[in-house]
Amino acid sequence: MDKIKELRPGAGIELMAVIVNMQPRRKLWKCYECKQQGLWKTREEFQDVCPVCKAEISKEKGKGIWIQEVTSALIEDDSGQVYLDLWNQDVDRFKIGDKIHLIDGYARSNGSNSVNVSKGKFGSIMKE
Repeated sequence: MDKIKELRPGAGIELMAVIVNMQPRRKLWKCYECKQQGLWKTREEFQDVCPVCKAEISKEKGKGIWIQEVTSALIEDDSGQVYLDLWNQDVDRFKIGDKIHLIDGYARSNGSNSVNVSKGKFGSIMKE
């Protein structure tokens, strides 16, 4: 089992931690019609259409606008704290105080000599 203090960028991490804080949810959008993309930071900005060309959400691959929800949860174990990126359905699954078990997660550099973690493409996050 990995410790937060010892994490280095790379795949395949496993750790147990507690969620101590969560940032507000945000929506990332990408438009396949006009090729623009961006971030809606507040709930008032949330839309279901492209703010540039007004294309609508589409379930057809490569058409319309594609939206993902994201938030960051500050997690800690006895060695330190790190931000865990939560995407889409995971945004609503967890709350402050939850004990989580991250399996096959991914750590990446956040550009300020520390790391962020996420479950990545093949990982999972479970409540303990």
